[in-house]
Amino acid sequence: MALKPIEAEELVSGAYFHRVDVSNSALPKGQLTGLKLESSHMYDVWLRWVTLRGCEIKYSLLERVNLRNADLQSVDFTGTTFVECDLSQAKIECCRLWYVRFERCRLNYESVLGNLPEEDNLQTQVLRALRVNAANEGDTKTANNLLLRELDSERRNLYHCFSHTSKYYENRYKGKKRVWAFVLWLGHWFQRLGWGYGLRLLNLSVSVASLVLVMSLFVYWSQTPYNIGGNNVPRALNFGEALYITIITFCTVGFGDLTPAASVGRFMAGLTAVCGVVAWGFFVAAIYRRLAK
Repeated sequence: MALKPIEAEELVSGAYFHRVDVSNSALPKGQLTGLKLESSHMYDVWLRWVTLRGCEIKYSLLERVNLRNADLQSVDFTGTTFVECDLSQAKIECCRLWYVRFERCRLNYESVLGNLPEEDNLQTQVLRALRVNAANEGDTKTANNLLLRELDSERRNLYHCFSHTSKYYENRYKGKKRVWAFVLWLGHWFQRLGWGYGLRLLNLSVSVASLVLVMSLFVYWSQTPYNIGGNNVPRALNFGEALYITIITFCTVGFGDLTPAASVGRFMAGLTAVCGVVAWGFFVAAIYRRLAK
């Protein structure tokens, strides 16, 4: 069924339109209150200085709509898709942004982020849409910041899934789904603290340094005997030697001047080498991500 074409001048306060097409027109500076537009299409419409207050623009497609200096107050944009729209200086307050999408739009990200849904699952969807839009616009810094916020929101949502903080999650997540949500939540925490999702090298550096220190202390406190140089009498290592053997094994260098003489030492050496290979893999992935920008 084709959309009914109308002019922008027909968009007045209190009017209701369903499945209409508004294109190639402009609306003069003014205020619209209580306007309802549903399942419609707006193309190349000028709304730059318009104030929308208490309106509903739901399940619609806004394509190349100029909202650069628009004042959007308490507008319900549920299910609406913005394509190549200009909202770079739009003032957005108390708007509902459930299931919205942005494609190649110029946005005032700070203003949009002030209107995120309270529900974490809905918030994750909006943050993902904003991140993709920023990436498509070549704004890598904003895209990375949005990715961190998106992952934090996803982690909070997973927590709700297994902790059953509301009836919604209690009815939706039971048994295996609840256990799997807990596993994913733990994975999120590991990635966040361990290497900052590959976006924060400082997190990874601190994690690696902490791991090396813990392993060194274990070697030192365990008093495991080591062969030192050409000495045929194994002995326990002091802390400096324990730190040294841990670092060279972690880096998979292994000069051979210190070698374990007991099963515990051999196990620790193997474990340290494996952890080192994994850690270097994380470093390479994180550095490549930065260079690929």
